[in-house]
Amino acid sequence: ATLEAAEAECKATKKVLERVEKEASERVRRALASSQETRAEKEDAEARADAADALSASLEKSAEEARRGFVKARREFSAKERALVAERDAARAELAASKAAARRATREAE
Repeated sequence: ATLEAAEAECKATKKVLERVEKEASERVRRALASSQETRAEKEDAEARADAADALSASLEKSAEEARRGFVKARREFSAKERALVAERDAARAELAASKAAARRATREAE
């Protein structure tokens, strides 16, 4: 009877061990799957971060090029404005000289 009880207890212990082993294997499988999923998410996040860095660098470069273009256009506009002001001043001086000559001619004619 004692032997039968020991065998029954041994069988019960084996079943418990099998169940525990099966549960442990399932937990290990889930942990591995979770770890792989986490690793994939990490790699995806790193790829998105790299893409964001590349976009940021591209936008910074574009902004710098736009700033340089604006500075160049402002310089060109200033030069054109100075040339137009000089041309206007020369035209005014020429007009003033013509008026003065016309007045002298009118006085001389009288």
